[in-house]
Amino acid sequence: MKLRHILIFILFFYLWLSGSDTFNFHLDHGGAGDYISYNHLTNAFLAGKLRLLEEPDPRLLALKNPYDPSSRGGVGWHDATLYKGKYYLYFGATPAVLLYLPFKFFTGNTMTDRLASVIFMYGAFLFACAILIFLHKQYFPEIKKWKLYMSIAVVGVANCAPFIIREDNGIYNVAIACGVFFLTGAIYFFIKAIHKKESNLLLLFSGSLFLGLGSGARAQILLFGILLLFVLYKIRKDNFNKVNVNKSKELIALFLPYFVCLCVLALYNYLRFGNITEFGFRYQTGLYDFAKVKSLDINNIFIAPFFYLFNIPAFDSLFPYVHIDGPIINYPFLVAFPYYYGREPVVGIFTTIPFLFLPVIYFICQKYYFNQNTSNIKLPSFELFIILFTGIINLLLISMAPGSCMRYIAEFATHLILASCILWFYFDSRYFKEIKDNHILNKISVTLAGLSILFWTGLGIDEIRIRNKNRSDFVALSSFFKPITKILIEQFPSWEAIKLNVISIPITLQSYSPEPSENLQRATDGLLQTNWVVSGNRSAIIEAIPKEKSIIKSIWLLSRHTSLYEAWENLNVKCYLDGNLVKEESFSFPEASKKRIQHAKLDSVKTDRIELGFSKPVVINIEGKPVDPNSVNPGYTEILFEGE
Repeated sequence: MKLRHILIFILFFYLWLSGSDTFNFHLDHGGAGDYISYNHLTNAFLAGKLRLLEEPDPRLLALKNPYDPSSRGGVGWHDATLYKGKYYLYFGATPAVLLYLPFKFFTGNTMTDRLASVIFMYGAFLFACAILIFLHKQYFPEIKKWKLYMSIAVVGVANCAPFIIREDNGIYNVAIACGVFFLTGAIYFFIKAIHKKESNLLLLFSGSLFLGLGSGARAQILLFGILLLFVLYKIRKDNFNKVNVNKSKELIALFLPYFVCLCVLALYNYLRFGNITEFGFRYQTGLYDFAKVKSLDINNIFIAPFFYLFNIPAFDSLFPYVHIDGPIINYPFLVAFPYYYGREPVVGIFTTIPFLFLPVIYFICQKYYFNQNTSNIKLPSFELFIILFTGIINLLLISMAPGSCMRYIAEFATHLILASCILWFYFDSRYFKEIKDNHILNKISVTLAGLSILFWTGLGIDEIRIRNKNRSDFVALSSFFKPITKILIEQFPSWEAIKLNVISIPITLQSYSPEPSENLQRATDGLLQTNWVVSGNRSAIIEAIPKEKSIIKSIWLLSRHTSLYEAWENLNVKCYLDGNLVKEESFSFPEASKKRIQHAKLDSVKTDRIELGFSKPVVINIEGKPVDPNSVNPGYTEILFEGE
């Protein structure tokens, strides 16, 4: 496979995830809809306004504190900035100025947020590729091309793009994608500049400009102006003994574009809010009143990174088998989050990008096998430093936010993957290039890269399932994998996968012990919001009548979910046919307190009446601690009878 094939495949993958099975981005939709979008800012700019054209609801303006979400009562535009009776956008204007505005001016169509996110994330991916290719040529020419290409594939898929570019990504993801694009581009130009033997003014100018434009997308990138000082130090250090170096021009090229962008950004803030440092974030009509809630809290740095690094995804039998909404780990050694902290489902990069562990494995191997080494392979220390510095600082900055968000992973994933690739190339070329039999390490690297690509491909496809599972291509793809799904259902059950892949027998339920239950039919209504509940810690007997005589293979049970899985540990099943008992089996579910789904596999039997006897209610909560037996109310959210 050639490099261009990988680049084309990644582009196709991005477009497919974001643009639906027909690759339709609805560029002719004519507006932004009700949700806030960069198109609103574009329309404002075209009208010669810095404020948005939409007028606030008079009821919102009449409130004593319109920024308090508890008093708004749903009135107001979510995540707009409300200042002196007008709406503004606190998101950076760079995407609107450089993409949305020119697109509408030249085509007459409206740029959609999802296409914009594809453009920026793919652009960031291309800059990351360029960095890897350049460093491979400069430092590691003996590294096999397949390792370079494999690294590029990991960067392209595991960089959080499959989540960022999802169909309804919105303005939030566009701002992040734009910031990643310009920040990665700036790093590329700076790396090229320090290697340029002759004039590097254009590269320095481009890197500085990209850093400034990135600040116009994500305000936090302003802090990366320190990269300019790092680059200046490196250039001065390397050119210390050289003559005819125009230091003044280098300084102008390196600092002027960034400074001009900062001045424009400061003017933009001043004209809107009368303050050059005010971006409008504290005036937003969002989830919090940011006059009372810290928008950045340094204490969160000691908590949030553990979720972005180590939180595990969910794995089950529901195609594509990996999901973002896994358990949020409560690390016992961490202090508590503030009361207002919003913990959205996130996955950790170490649990979903095992490729990041590859340099650690090589480092351990070289320590074990080599006492010394005389190789002249050098580590690109400065390049590695600015890449790693960017990734870590971004991780710490987003960790100070008042909530965890999956999209924030994009802000540091690309750079940490790049750093891992550089270290891997270094260890492999310095210590292992002379080893002919290096198959084990090669297999490990392929495995870790493959798992990283597989996990994030699955997470991207899962976004289709969540937001548009009726897409014809998704339906076809999930049907193709149906044999695998059926194998996984038993070991990794998912109720949605069970409903989609198991033949369900229509059943009517009735109860006669301990007393008739009016809510019993809720156990077969197909709704996860309703439950069959038996009051008190006691047994129960119910009767299931198939619509017609049917062959029953098994019974699936979905427990009530409160602070514990409220169900029973024992089940006795009696199957009747024409009034005669034809089968009786008993089942024990010792893990009913830990697993919400239970499966009673019967010897297939034809029946027209089934008696289910439940006993021994669960009295242990999900954390494994006993609860008061008198406080439990066992029952089931759903009961499904599987037939042939």
